[in-house]
Amino acid sequence: MAKSTSSGHRFIGLALMGGAVPIAGIALAIFAGVVPVGEDIRGTLAGVLALVAAVDLLAGFWFLRSSLSA
Repeated sequence: MAKSTSSGHRFIGLALMGGAVPIAGIALAIFAGVVPVGEDIRGTLAGVLALVAAVDLLAGFWFLRSSLSA
């Protein structure tokens, strides 16, 4: 397999971090009640989406960091 270049890691990192922003926005909109979701699952769904956004952001930082050391 071909090794990833540092520019490839940088691109992946930026893409992951950019994807975390709309996910976090959707989580916030669900939590605030802007998006109509059942009251019984609103908190759970917003929490899961916030967790996904946080993991996405951390993975993006990891790829950016690895692009600097490569």
